[in-house]
Amino acid sequence: MSIGLSSSYAYSPPDAQVVSITVSTDKQEYFTGDNIVISGMVRSPVANAPLTLQIFDSQMNLVRIEQVDLSKDGTYTIPVKVGGNLWKNFGTYKVRVQYGFNRVVAQTNFDLVDMVKPSKQTFHVDVEGHGYDIPYSIVGGTVNDMIVDFPSFALTLSINATKNGAISLDIPRDFMDAKKMDGSDEEFIVLISGSEITPSEVQDSTLSRNVTINFLKEDSQIELIGTQIIPEFPVSMPILLIGIVSSLVFYRLKIR
Repeated sequence: MSIGLSSSYAYSPPDAQVVSITVSTDKQEYFTGDNIVISGMVRSPVANAPLTLQIFDSQMNLVRIEQVDLSKDGTYTIPVKVGGNLWKNFGTYKVRVQYGFNRVVAQTNFDLVDMVKPSKQTFHVDVEGHGYDIPYSIVGGTVNDMIVDFPSFALTLSINATKNGAISLDIPRDFMDAKKMDGSDEEFIVLISGSEITPSEVQDSTLSRNVTINFLKEDSQIELIGTQIIPEFPVSMPILLIGIVSSLVFYRLKIR
């Protein structure tokens, strides 16, 4: 299973090279009932030119078509609800966007999964007399344990994977976070069997971070590393963050 921003490619006819278009979805896999966020950008847009969206199912049946307006900077975002009589075939769906009268085209794919969407669960973590509930959902396995590793600013998950799958975690910011020097969000480091993988992160809020991590059937331990973890640091946060962020940069360079 692969979850993350899906790739896109574009084609421009010879007479329309000045205009180009991109398209992507916010995830690679969806369940019936999910919301898909389709977004992209048109470079050098033409005034009053239409953007047409088409979605085809795994049998190349057209399940959705609509025209949308671009924002002033040429970007577009189209929310799409998965469901209805036309969304009856599972498998790989194609998203096709066409712009302008010269038919500048881009397309990408996503997968509609034939299984029940996992329900949210909660794992309770006790840390020095304080309890924290970590909401999560998992496909392809179960969670055995979650352990806080203070020296590494990490949350270690023990899982029982029955097949290739993914786990989605809602990490409360007052429990754990990853920050840059300027206070903006940094990506979490995720290690599986000592190797760094790239998670996907969506639906950020001021209260939590939603992180989705793919795993294989043979995987049993996932380590999520940030720059801060409860309890709050007893020393100056800016000084400590310099060391932590520097260590993360060095670590990423080392394992690559």
